Amino acid sequence: MPAKEKVWTAVALMIVSAGIFAVHYLFPKDPNRTFLNSAGNDWSYIRGYFAGMGWAKADLEENRALILGVGSPGGPLDRETGLRIWEQDCTRDQGMDGVRDGYNRIVRLWVHLKGPPQYSRKRWEYMLFHLSEYFNKRAQTAPPIPFIADGPPIFASDGVTKVFLKAQRSDKYLITWEAGKTSRFWSPFLNPGPVEFSTSPLSPKDGVLLYFPGPPGSDLLLLRGRAGISQKEMTAAFDMRYGFCLMYEPAQWFP
Repeated sequence: MPAKEKVWTAVALMIVSAGIFAVHYLFPKDPNRTFLNSAGNDWSYIRGYFAGMGWAKADLEENRALILGVGSPGGPLDRETGLRIWEQDCTRDQGMDGVRDGYNRIVRLWVHLKGPPQYSRKRWEYMLFHLSEYFNKRAQTAPPIPFIADGPPIFASDGVTKVFLKAQRSDKYLITWEAGKTSRFWSPFLNPGPVEFSTSPLSPKDGVLLYFPGPPGSDLLLLRGRAGISQKEMTAAFDMRYGFCLMYEPAQWFP
């Protein structure tokens, strides 16, 4: 995008968002809470709101925008935008609420005007929100592939990032993820790698997982196995770009 067009796009986003923000305060759902009679803490919300708008713009330009808030029942994915949901700390205050609202407002406005970014999962919405159905349909035409404990890893499209099933002890296995230093994938870690950590909720005690690779370019794994202490069957979409289960069914599971 030319520099001039970037400037005018940013200006337009700021003007529209400022108008939405003004309406939010001048005509709130709660008649007892208006811009004119807000408590002093609301000024931290205002500062946070505009700070969040600026951070969203920077993240969009760097191709790593998220949605701030609480994940959906099936996992940390925002269905409207197809972006990962970054859950905020439970100790958040008015300022952090402002950051969340300002950030999300810009990201959602950007997606509305320009469409989901390239790294969005929106194009695979049907699969991600119908995991068991999608898995069963794939199994009708080809058998799922065994994911063997302590066996060879599954590599992502960058050829470096990998996922493997690791035996923690004789009766417990964990999915682990490792991103190499040359990985092109965005990571929330300040130190980009290599990183290895266990993921949940899938942790089969029998060391058996079945999988299908996701659609080309998605870097998703469709996994079926046992989860938690109860070892109930679960289907999950493992995101190889971030190293965790993006969505899972059943949505409400018990460890």
